[in-house]
Amino acid sequence: MTPLKLFFRETGTGTPLVILHGLYGMSDNWLSIARELAPHFRVILPDMRNHGHSPHDQEHSYQAMREDIARLFEDMKLENAILMGHSMGGKTAMFFAVRYPEKLSRLIVVDIAPADLRNTPRGKMHELQHKTIVESLLKLDIEHLQSRQEADRALSETIASLPVRQFLLKNLHRRSDGTFTWLLNLKALSENLSSVLDGLHPGTDPEEKYPVVIPTLFIKGELSHYIEPEDEESIRNVFPHSILSVIQGAGHWVHAEQPEQFLKVVSDFIRNNKILK
Repeated sequence: MTPLKLFFRETGTGTPLVILHGLYGMSDNWLSIARELAPHFRVILPDMRNHGHSPHDQEHSYQAMREDIARLFEDMKLENAILMGHSMGGKTAMFFAVRYPEKLSRLIVVDIAPADLRNTPRGKMHELQHKTIVESLLKLDIEHLQSRQEADRALSETIASLPVRQFLLKNLHRRSDGTFTWLLNLKALSENLSSVLDGLHPGTDPEEKYPVVIPTLFIKGELSHYIEPEDEESIRNVFPHSILSVIQGAGHWVHAEQPEQFLKVVSDFIRNNKILK
């Protein structure tokens, strides 16, 4: 497994705060949050492998993404960093924390639990949703596409939610010659959808260190089902120094739906741990 050199954006100075986006996302999704945090932190926003402007690769696993982030930490000489991740990025952050806890001072996990959801009813539901999305994107005839509006109309046949379509279409990049291409590596994502449902497996990798004793914040969207009551025991077992905060009125995209509440919860957590400058 060769770690990829990830594209990243950077703003602010101070304690490093690395933010990992979720599936189908990119660093751009977190720019408004980064601007609010930049007066207090050196905010680093990588594009994950197979997303945004980072390299594409046929492998898309949490182990591979963890090592990409390890390379980023090594290249940027990051120490005592705060690592925050949303959804797929949150799982990656957890995988990183159990392998490299000495690199982190704090961990923030946004609307995802450590559980392996493969071959579970909840996981099968998520996988079906992702399969619908990826197949819909793959079916778009982008070689003959004339506009984003045309793409949106085509996607609306299988993806009813306008906000979801708008989020996905941020990955549709218009080249200088007017043609379109995907920033997402849809082939790799399609072939690795079940891997996105993977979770932590304490005791299976001798290089992983359990439990993770660094202060950890889990943030759940009130209306989201990505962290359920049955997940709380596994959270406590792996992250015994963790707290769970629920953002009222938010679904899975907590930071976009309730940004003020989200920033307050994050700032309060860090301030209480005395590293907010």
